[in-house]
Amino acid sequence: LEVRIAGGWVRDKILGIVTHDVDVALNCTSGVQFATRLQTHLNHVPIGSDDNDIRETPKVAVISANPEQSKHLETATMRVHGMDVDFCNLRSGEIYQEHSRIPTTSMTFGTPLEDSLRRDFTINALFYNIESKQVEDCTGQ
Repeated sequence: LEVRIAGGWVRDKILGIVTHDVDVALNCTSGVQFATRLQTHLNHVPIGSDDNDIRETPKVAVISANPEQSKHLETATMRVHGMDVDFCNLRSGEIYQEHSRIPTTSMTFGTPLEDSLRRDFTINALFYNIESKQVEDCTGQ
């Protein structure tokens, strides 16, 4: 499993701006599956000192796919340690009509490069790799 942060959080990190809105991109699982596993993990991991054993159990909300409204991807969202976090998988294979943001094909899992190439702005195509702790520019632009 590869976990990357995408979009505005990466831009803000580069600019030195603190943000509490994180978009997590996953390479081989859906956002709902990952968020559910994270929720279970957080329920078993104490936060704080041994004297104040607090367990965080954030709620997972699911934003369902709705192709009629340009929403072709199911997304999970939850609040973790005071941050709003959205989870979805990397995407590929989307074909768009000219002058439209609505894909005409269904979503398929993609690579970081494929996901980067479908994004609207170069800054949105950057990822922060959680494992390497590096900003990634898969497009080389």
